[in-house]
Amino acid sequence: MAKKVKNAKNANVVNEIGFKQYLEYNGNVDGLAFIDSLERRGHKLTVKGGGYIAKIDVDSIYGYDVFERDKNKAIFVDILQNSSSISESAVILAYCVINNSAHLLIKGDDEQVVKGYLNVILSHFEKRYNGGKQNVGYPFRSNIKFKQVSGKQGIWRALTEVHGYSPADCRSYPYNSYAYLMEGNSMANMVLGIELDIINPSEFNDKLMEKARPYGYRGAFAPEQFNIVMEDLRVRYLSTYGRVKENALAFVLGEASARTGKPYIYVAKKAKCYKNRHDLTVTTLCDFIYRRGCDYKHATSILGMGSENAENLLIETIIELNRLHKYSYDYILNNVLKMYDEDYALIATVFCHLHAEYKWEFATLCEKYHVKRDFLKIRELCNF
Repeated sequence: MAKKVKNAKNANVVNEIGFKQYLEYNGNVDGLAFIDSLERRGHKLTVKGGGYIAKIDVDSIYGYDVFERDKNKAIFVDILQNSSSISESAVILAYCVINNSAHLLIKGDDEQVVKGYLNVILSHFEKRYNGGKQNVGYPFRSNIKFKQVSGKQGIWRALTEVHGYSPADCRSYPYNSYAYLMEGNSMANMVLGIELDIINPSEFNDKLMEKARPYGYRGAFAPEQFNIVMEDLRVRYLSTYGRVKENALAFVLGEASARTGKPYIYVAKKAKCYKNRHDLTVTTLCDFIYRRGCDYKHATSILGMGSENAENLLIETIIELNRLHKYSYDYILNNVLKMYDEDYALIATVFCHLHAEYKWEFATLCEKYHVKRDFLKIRELCNF
């Protein structure tokens, strides 16, 4: 994502004045010289509110394999992350590459610089596309969408929108910039910190997780037409090559249900993945809760899961969240599902279920769920 910053560990980002003071305090002569060099030559990357920031949607030709293959997504991401040789007057701040499109946030000295920078990146990809074995022509539509972004709230909103295109949770999706930004060692981190007034460099990770929460790429205020939504999600997220990844399928089912207002069971049956796929129901619910940041009751209401066995679904959701993220029982209930288990009846039920299913002993279960208090009471309830 363009230009690694010298002394990257300390170059995470602050506002323009604070950033320079931070470099001076740490004796980072190279960092100060780098910024001064940019500004002396008239570049506006390190000037808060200066230059031109654009959110860009790049659509590939409909039905043509450009990004459906992970190999091509990886090539495009590699070009984005190593584009420092292209220009010192523009930088990629965020990106997300999905099946038939790429979504970018770029800052440059002005609008024409940003457009020229994008064209060069696309040209580089064209040369490397499928190992250079092209026979269909340029792989992008000419009507690329540009939208200017300004102000702190506008930039946070754009970061959320760009990362929100990711299927499943954007923190684990390999073809967006979330993990790259969390490393905190790129030119993008510096520019974003200057624009967003992040004074303390150590705050960047927390701010990104807090403010740029991953949501579905499009939020509906009223139910949308089912066929249109499913086609839109299919084209963007479901590859026609080989086996579809479970997290992408769960993302599509959850977003389709939320956007159309149809119950999950209706959407899953239409997608022919409901029968004998209770595991996918649980995966979809866990993904929706985690990605949308809503509690258990709200999520099951949005997805219309009233027809499911309520007790079993709750138990399986707790088990799945622990399996996926290694969260403690207390964290799952209090921070993710936002529920309470004052008398320990629920955790005892979860432990009994796992003991019957996998023969796990009580001590093993306490370790897996990080239980550190009231062992005797919980064990008495479990009775095994």
